[in-house]
Amino acid sequence: MSRLTRRQFIGRTALIAGTLPMIAWDDACQRANVTTSMLEKFRKSIDGDVLYPIDPGYWERTVVWNARFQHAPMMFVLPANEADVQKAIQFSKSNGIRLSPRGGGHNYCGWSTCDGMVIDFRNMAHINVESDASVAHIGPGALLFDMYQKLWCDAQCSLPGGTCPTVGLAGFTLGGGFGLYSRAWGLMCDRLIEVRAVTADGDLITANANNEHSDLFKACRGGGGGSLCIVTEFIYEPIQVDTTSFGRVTLSNFSAAADFLDAYQNFGPHADPKLGVVMSLGTRPGNPNGARAGMASVAIGDGQEWDHLMKPFLDKLVKKGVPHHVTTPSESNPAQIAITYARSNSDPQWMSCESDVPDAEHFEKTTRCKPSSVYLNEPLTSSGVDTFVSAISDRQNDSTFTNSASISMDCYGGQIAHEPEGGSVMYHREAMAVSQLFTGGWEQNAPADYVQRNIDWLDDTRTQLANVSTNGAYVNYCDDAIEDWETAYWGPRYPFLQQVKLAYDSNDVFRFPQSIRLP
Repeated sequence: MSRLTRRQFIGRTALIAGTLPMIAWDDACQRANVTTSMLEKFRKSIDGDVLYPIDPGYWERTVVWNARFQHAPMMFVLPANEADVQKAIQFSKSNGIRLSPRGGGHNYCGWSTCDGMVIDFRNMAHINVESDASVAHIGPGALLFDMYQKLWCDAQCSLPGGTCPTVGLAGFTLGGGFGLYSRAWGLMCDRLIEVRAVTADGDLITANANNEHSDLFKACRGGGGGSLCIVTEFIYEPIQVDTTSFGRVTLSNFSAAADFLDAYQNFGPHADPKLGVVMSLGTRPGNPNGARAGMASVAIGDGQEWDHLMKPFLDKLVKKGVPHHVTTPSESNPAQIAITYARSNSDPQWMSCESDVPDAEHFEKTTRCKPSSVYLNEPLTSSGVDTFVSAISDRQNDSTFTNSASISMDCYGGQIAHEPEGGSVMYHREAMAVSQLFTGGWEQNAPADYVQRNIDWLDDTRTQLANVSTNGAYVNYCDDAIEDWETAYWGPRYPFLQQVKLAYDSNDVFRFPQSIRLP
């Protein structure tokens, strides 16, 4: 490669990959004023690998979960160790190249990829747990299902991860990390006890609640990923667990959705903390049975414990005359539940650590979507319930929409309401629930006006829901249409994050459209 001029390099690559992405790549190189010899020298300087558009494997890595966002980065850096991360940051700074750290690539707005340098951590995905399950060391490229599987099989323990097996552990944790185990064990960031990180100056540091970097450590508990530093290892305190049980309750007729939602919102946030509950209303385009509604729940314990903890909610449904169906709870463990919750009929089963276990990448899928969120601080009024239900029923009745849409209500309460030792920047801990809004699944060749109608539907729906709940939002469900995102995500804790930004990244090296701003 060093024998080629950049224009020769572009010409050869364009034959393989198409012209327009390569023109964008060339423009990025021109702006950074880097030569092919500089690029090749950088590649040879690290222990890992660097992929340029001409290299095998490059184009596969441009694919991210939300396929609405497409980039042709100048390079993918695949570090093998922390020293590689330091060198990558220094190279990007010296040449004015924008960079993005990427774990799982699930950022809702596509901000884990940029047109400059993407530091892809798939090769730094180690998961090591001590035999007594007291500490787990996990790399920034690990995905949630692999974490569940490794912790359970090695030490019969777990962490409060999310329900999507392919989400990256790094972004999930740095944004707080809510999941079905959070009411019992806290948010994912609450189990974080230390990080190793590279700063914007290229320094490798260790941050915890008791050393000179305690401010950065606190900011890493909910401050979002990509703004302050690049974490190269997460150290957690796992939870020992014997059995967990998973079950579902589905509404038999959507006409009773308002009563179902009302019973749920008055139950979930106040349930025993050993029970985690999430609920969703969603459209089923073209389905004669109309829209759907249902809830999923995980109990820390066996099936009898699930029955016991769910009984108050099920009794409410019977008393209200709400038609519903209850699945028999399945007793297993967090790793199996992660598959059960997310799998399709074509995905493999896994019942024991001795069987052939798929890794998280087996479940990787992409979609084209627009998500967002709102927080609820108190139960919805009857008018508010109607607003939530009508948003889905009206969409279901609009036959011009051929893709799906949904609104969830994921209950907080329990351990979530308690700050961990050392603090965090999670402002919405005392919320009743967070609702995720979602529309997606349209085809790649969908007309631009149809895509825009979906985006408009979601933006309008969020405005309606914010008017009957709050205007807060969850940073892990980031939304580029939220104007006052600083307050929506962090409220009065945002100025603290700005001071941490000033202390560790005064030149704004780590930046993207909703990165923490310098004060």
